[in-house]
Amino acid sequence: MSTGPVTALLSGFVDDAAIFPPATTPLPEALTAHRRHAAAWYGNLLGPLLISDTRAHELV
Repeated sequence: MSTGPVTALLSGFVDDAAIFPPATTPLPEALTAHRRHAAAWYGNLLGPLLISDTRAHELV
C-alpha cells in the first residue's frame, strides 16, 4: 500500500471488535486473528483489538 496522505488518514481506521456481538469470537482466537490481520497487506488500516473491562482478566 502507498504511503500517501490517504494511507496516513486511514491508518488505524478500523478497530477490531471481534469479541463483541455479533461475532463473539473467543478471546484466544481473536488475539490470533488480530495478529494475522495486523501482519497482512491491509494491517496499517487496523486499529486496536477492543477488550471489555469485564474480560480484561482473560489477558493475564
